[in-house]
Amino acid sequence: MLSGVTIIELLVAVSLSAVAAASIAAVISAGLSVWDRANRTDKELTDALLGYQVLERDLLNSYESYATELSGSAHELAFATRSSFRESATSHAIRLVRYRFDATLGELFRAEWSFPAPEPRAEDRGGIMGRLADFQFSYYVESEERAGEYAWVSQVDDPGRRLRGVRVTVGLDDEESHESQFTRTLYLSPR
Repeated sequence: MLSGVTIIELLVAVSLSAVAAASIAAVISAGLSVWDRANRTDKELTDALLGYQVLERDLLNSYESYATELSGSAHELAFATRSSFRESATSHAIRLVRYRFDATLGELFRAEWSFPAPEPRAEDRGGIMGRLADFQFSYYVESEERAGEYAWVSQVDDPGRRLRGVRVTVGLDDEESHESQFTRTLYLSPR
């Protein structure tokens, strides 16, 4: 009797090895795809949080003034602040800041200028958050009906209403149309 491997046994072994190799390759490919998507989402979230920190700093340094009005809608916010990217921390000049979300570009723009100078042209504004699916402001202001009570509203155009908080809802959009969202609320101390 001859001992050895028949051609059938060899073909079965090669077929099983090919199936195992294809399965392993598919698992590795799927794992790399998930890792890459998570890495991109993490970068987009990090960029959005950095932009939020700029907004937060401006709001914490904001103040109410008879000469400047706070105005806000769902996609735009303008107010007076004491901070600036270009000035030192010891400078206390009045600066006006406007944040505006452009839905067509999917970007949040920030413009800053000295009071009482005119607002800079649109092309002079800098984008601080990009690749956004949505961006919305809501405002915690003193109620129009009852003094001392506060409510969340989507628009502020009355300078007499005291702003006590701003809620920001950011919708991120990645290349594969996967959306994620985060919301941050910043309460301002009474001034």
